Amino acid sequence: MRLSPPRPTLTPEELVRIWRELPSPREEALLEAREMGVGLWAAVDAQRRVHLLIQVPPGSEAPPQTTHGLSMTVTVNRIPERVDASYLDLTCLSEAGVSTFAAVAAELCSTLGPISPPARLDAVADALVRWRWFWGMDSSALSPEDAVGLFGELWFLLRWIDVNAETVAGWTGADPSTHDFQWPAYSVEVKASAVGSVGNVSHTINGLLQLDEPSVGTLYLFSLHLQRDDLAANTLPVLVDRIRALLRLDPATLHVFLSAIADRGYSPAHAHHHERRYRVLAEELYRVDGDFPRLTASSFPDGLPAGVSNIRYSLAMSACSYWLTATRPEDASWRGHVQGS
Repeated sequence: MRLSPPRPTLTPEELVRIWRELPSPREEALLEAREMGVGLWAAVDAQRRVHLLIQVPPGSEAPPQTTHGLSMTVTVNRIPERVDASYLDLTCLSEAGVSTFAAVAAELCSTLGPISPPARLDAVADALVRWRWFWGMDSSALSPEDAVGLFGELWFLLRWIDVNAETVAGWTGADPSTHDFQWPAYSVEVKASAVGSVGNVSHTINGLLQLDEPSVGTLYLFSLHLQRDDLAANTLPVLVDRIRALLRLDPATLHVFLSAIADRGYSPAHAHHHERRYRVLAEELYRVDGDFPRLTASSFPDGLPAGVSNIRYSLAMSACSYWLTATRPEDASWRGHVQGS
């Protein structure tokens, strides 16, 4: 293996740049590499596939993995002027997965440095489990409009209910046929808007089911009004990271959460695409019952007119003030007992 001078731990984008700058090795069996930390190397092979080499104890076995597009083997590599050593060779097998691989590699470079080689295999296995939901995702999978919607749902999860196994299990946002949050006694449809002036908010309602009453319990509509503000601290990646931190001691629920945001098209590898900062202008909770302004299947007892489908309509929140129940999380009727309802 040939090498270039070491450099400090870098961002995923800078790692991609390093891989691109490394020359192709002259022989098929060689790697061109640059040291990224103690026992950590970024490398490329003759086919221009990108690698991360992690020094591990002799005789180590690669951890089991089922990630499509990733190869893991333990090999002995010879580095000029150094003793031969065993390395866990992580190889990205497809160009589509490079951005995610770079994010994983950047995380490993920052966390594995102080970890002794015997403990590195477990750390790598844990990281790959956390990232398995996001492998090969397209950076365009989450549109700006969808990102605002996801922001609203995560804001509600963080601010209005406690982040725990029960509340995360009740989040069904990736299923378009149900309300965004569902528990036995309560269901909540979340709408977020980053357009319009103060006091003039409207939301798009998709179909006849979004505001239809659940089979059990009470339906609420949560309205979040946002404004772009470069000085604000609220971004979608910030909300994701806060929830991940709250779930760090509950791996099972963390995996449920990561799977859910992946289903929505969000990947930490593409967080830099969603760094828009928002100031919250208003957050309001409405009880949806009685004559609340809405269209449901019961609005058309004889069915939709022939040729009509895919109903979408705009709901002006100024027409819903009668049903407003809370403008602060502490005033919500379920506060303190959503879980187990």
